[in-house]
Amino acid sequence: MGISIPQTQGQSIPTGEYLANIVGFEEVAGQFGPQVKVKFVLHGPPDIEGTTTSAWYGKTFSPKSKLYGLVSAAFGGVPIPETYAFNSDDLLNRAVRLVIVEKVKPDGAVFSKVDSVKSSKKLAAPAPANAPANAPANAPANAPAPAPAPALVAPVPTPAPEQIPF
Repeated sequence: MGISIPQTQGQSIPTGEYLANIVGFEEVAGQFGPQVKVKFVLHGPPDIEGTTTSAWYGKTFSPKSKLYGLVSAAFGGVPIPETYAFNSDDLLNRAVRLVIVEKVKPDGAVFSKVDSVKSSKKLAAPAPANAPANAPANAPANAPAPAPAPALVAPVPTPAPEQIPF
């Protein structure tokens, strides 16, 4: 009897900023050396809520590394002491904001990529008082308002500051 495996299609996540929680870590061998694969669960509109995505980080932890940026965002942007050593357990279930972009491969396939990770506590600057609430900050006051962005759903709460391990 032959082996049958159904074809699966990955879900592309539209370009945007999404609230998410860090839910897992895995050490993997990457093209440029050892890496840490970080798994996130997204929060947002019903078609996005609960979707998982991953990002890969080099196994270097210094102020110039992507991994350091992830840790800083997960701890709410507080300064990281020089004595802190990366520990994935410290980041589990912490809330972050992911900037996700859609990319196109040479063969035309569309995929989503985590472009950056931000603190879940930082909010966008408010629009000027005379502009519609969802208008860009530099738009004229009489310009039509753009379509509303998808509503963000509150993520699982980040542990209180006193639970930061430094």
